[in-house]
Amino acid sequence: MDSFANVLNITFFIFVDGTCDIQTLRKRVSTNILSRDSTGKRPYGILLNSTVEKFGFPCMSDESGRIDFTHHVRLCPGIEDDRVYAEHEFLDIVAKLGDFKWKESRPKWEFLIAPHVKLEGSEESCSGIAVKFHHLYVDGISLAQFLRNCIFDQPVPKLILDPVNPPLPPSTIFSNVLLALQILLLGPYISLRLLGNDYDPILTEGPLNGGKLIGRTKMDISLEMMRRIRKFHNCTTQTVLHSAFIGSLQKMAKRKGVKLPDEILAGVVFADFPYPDEFPRNNGCLGCEPVAINDSNLGDRLAKLNKSMVTLYRRKYDLKACLILQALLGMYPAALIKFCSHLFKTSYYISNVPGLDEAAKIEGNAVQLIFGIGPLFNRIRYQAGVGFYGGSFSISLYIESSKLISNRNEMENWILEFENEIRCLDKFTKAL
Repeated sequence: MDSFANVLNITFFIFVDGTCDIQTLRKRVSTNILSRDSTGKRPYGILLNSTVEKFGFPCMSDESGRIDFTHHVRLCPGIEDDRVYAEHEFLDIVAKLGDFKWKESRPKWEFLIAPHVKLEGSEESCSGIAVKFHHLYVDGISLAQFLRNCIFDQPVPKLILDPVNPPLPPSTIFSNVLLALQILLLGPYISLRLLGNDYDPILTEGPLNGGKLIGRTKMDISLEMMRRIRKFHNCTTQTVLHSAFIGSLQKMAKRKGVKLPDEILAGVVFADFPYPDEFPRNNGCLGCEPVAINDSNLGDRLAKLNKSMVTLYRRKYDLKACLILQALLGMYPAALIKFCSHLFKTSYYISNVPGLDEAAKIEGNAVQLIFGIGPLFNRIRYQAGVGFYGGSFSISLYIESSKLISNRNEMENWILEFENEIRCLDKFTKAL
């Protein structure tokens, strides 16, 4: 179980004005996690547990009696507290920690601080915080809720789950019964689909080698821009992002003389809405859909991608079954979980992370930027994390180095191509 469990980490990056005081942040984190509500329960008590393997099964072990918060909130390994680091240096140091092994006797989460980081385009240094959580504790939404409620200064604005697309319609008794019947009747099909296929040997070649790279978009991808593109082309936000992702991947492949397959498996992360509470939980799942990637015409590519994304959303029974399977995993032997994880095959996935419309603060210092990345494991080597903060989207790109992108310079070129794809979509929209 260990090799599978260690890589399933969600990481949020937070950049805060001034120098972050580690002891003050540690006190805030520990106070909120140890606090009890009016009934005597600890709302964040799951963060006092460690995941362990007992008698061949994954279990939770209560570590509240011996938890050491100096381990969970600390200087980032590889960072010197008196040195100023460029943003990409900090990201590269955190990327190298992506495959490290959590200690079984400790809860699997931590805040890693770099006291002095210069963001791209800035002359002033700020503090960088990498918030690292194992996926068993949280999904992107509940981790963002934890930061909002326990880390940021109060009061903070409510999270915006999706600032572009309209809200989902409420479920009815009939729709829930129909969903249950679909899950029951289509169970074998769903199980086979989860195993994926071999569309894309180029994007998933070779074993994981630990050469991970993290970067983020630098352009202002405003809410107005995304709304304009989505509304004009009658497509989803996910479609816009997938179009930019695939278009930029094509450009990198052409530049390096790598031939891409005609179709690849695209992944989209979904959460089960309406989201029931604000406490740590993992309620997300990954849906997969084959998409064509060799359309050079922007309009045709957008239309085909939107059809794929709409098809995926309409297969709600598929996604709900993933959630049910996820809930049952704890009852399966750890060896079976590890075996099944190696059968799962997806080229890349895009995850929307909820955000804040207004700026937040930590200890009175303004938060300049927030973005998150999800896990990479087995056949999944490319991930885009989409966050919304202060009226603009930040898109992180997290990869396992490969023939297409093998170093920091190529990563930055890919990010530039990704931004250009969104600019071209916006220009294409304005021109029509």
